[in-house]
Amino acid sequence: MSEISVGPSLQTVLGGHLPLKSNGPQLAALARPERALVVLALAPGRGLDEAMLAAVHEVVLSQTHAGVDLVMGNLGEGGAESWRLVSMLRDHFEHLRALVPFTADAGATLVALGADELELSSVACLSIDNADPWRLTVARRCLETHLAPKHPEVIASVLDALAPTLAGPTLPLTRRDLELRLGLAVDQPEPGRWSHLRDLHAYYQEMLSVEGDLALDGHHFLVSYDGFIDTLDTRRALIRVTRADEQGRPMTDRKSLSRWVKPHGRDLVLDEEQSL
Repeated sequence: MSEISVGPSLQTVLGGHLPLKSNGPQLAALARPERALVVLALAPGRGLDEAMLAAVHEVVLSQTHAGVDLVMGNLGEGGAESWRLVSMLRDHFEHLRALVPFTADAGATLVALGADELELSSVACLSIDNADPWRLTVARRCLETHLAPKHPEVIASVLDALAPTLAGPTLPLTRRDLELRLGLAVDQPEPGRWSHLRDLHAYYQEMLSVEGDLALDGHHFLVSYDGFIDTLDTRRALIRVTRADEQGRPMTDRKSLSRWVKPHGRDLVLDEEQSL
């Protein structure tokens, strides 16, 4: 685990002034000139909520392309927020393509079902562990944004594939399932593109594991990144600040403070202690 000594001001941290490693090369390698590129990455245990939707909306409004490539994996349990995200993207972009490097959880899966096209690596999959009637309704709405009324049979096949989870776990939906069994449009990235997707996924795994120490007025805090919304020219980061004891252990009886910020600190060098 990397450590960051972030200095004396909590407000400085909540203003986004934290060391952060750049992911510009990976984003540039995946971007296509005729399309916007938006990446949504959340730490395990986090999910789509009102604050994230507002942050995504702000970022999306800055994009001028007609189509968007959306890279994602973890967006939480899914539900109303997934539908709101799909609806927002549909309002702003004429064409939506979802890219999944590895596993899309329930929230990301519902968003992916609202995409005109899917791009999944050979190891990637969509998954919904608990497709209750409410999530099946959301899945239908997402599918209908691009399949109704011409392809009702595809909508029915996808919902039938998700329905067994009402009685228990179901198999993940791989690229082969989605394309050959369910009739959705799915591409597999060519080797060079897959390499860039894998590197981008590894970048977020690395950044989401970084944890820093903050000492302020005799109190100790842990500071970490819990999520990112990235494009080629703008980014938002979800900062989490947690009270800690003198040994640096989180205090479970204290609430964490989270905030989406515009990061503007200097470059982070992993495995080295740094200050602001």
